[in-house]
Amino acid sequence: MGKHVKQDAEKLGEDISFGLQQTLACWATDFIDPYVSNWFQAKYKVEGKHEGNLKHTWAGEIVGDSAAFFVFLGVQRYLPEPMHWFTRSVKKCLNPFYEWTGKKSLKSWADHHGLSEDSETYKHKLEEWKEFQADNFARSSVISVSSVAANVATQKAMGNTHKLSVITGSKLIGAAITMATMLGLRMAIPKTTKELDEELSARYFTPLIRKTQKMMGAKVEEPARHTHKDGEHHPHHHDEKSEYTHSLHVNDYPAVMVNSEELPVPDEILKYSQKIREEKKSPDPMMGKK
Repeated sequence: MGKHVKQDAEKLGEDISFGLQQTLACWATDFIDPYVSNWFQAKYKVEGKHEGNLKHTWAGEIVGDSAAFFVFLGVQRYLPEPMHWFTRSVKKCLNPFYEWTGKKSLKSWADHHGLSEDSETYKHKLEEWKEFQADNFARSSVISVSSVAANVATQKAMGNTHKLSVITGSKLIGAAITMATMLGLRMAIPKTTKELDEELSARYFTPLIRKTQKMMGAKVEEPARHTHKDGEHHPHHHDEKSEYTHSLHVNDYPAVMVNSEELPVPDEILKYSQKIREEKKSPDPMMGKK
């Protein structure tokens, strides 16, 4: 039971990190989105029949962007299977694009380590890259769609009499720009954005979630702690051996960190670990853990 709560806390922490980043990006464009939406609605206005103003578009932006964050967390928490299916569908549909952009992104890494595209290490790395991008697209889509729906509902509730299609279209412009910006950054600097998600989660959100769970009486398993020679405890610390094991068997990331340098895992080891997983009938790590 404790382990399940721990996994839930870490997953929720990363979802909060991702959701907040996109929500902040949405808020950052709110200084112009209401004006663009108002202009779009005025362009298709029929005098005497349609009525809408900046008050409607501003309220729609603020409520929509804020509500989308909580809708996203709810979908991630209570609809994991549909989200998993959506992510797999995204990867399948956009696989040619991810294949092309992924190879470009990994070229310098592969050249640095002398790896060919036929090596198991390279294939694993590419699959992980595609999985990461597909997951980003799926999660970002949920936030964007939720934001548009909440925005339109808010404007309608406040008395905006424009056609539903016009209000929706006016919001889609800003949502598309925000989503493109977020996905573009995560595609251009995937390692940095992934580390940011994990760092914010580990440092702030996961500890806060665990404390809240304790206050509510839930059984919570604390993160592993390791004792150094100085006698101090350091959570999340790995020596070279444990980092190697963690990398290969937990995340199945085809590289290990040794003295802050990323080194590729030999193909023979990857093939052996895959053989062990098949013998144990464990799920393919490239299918993702949702």
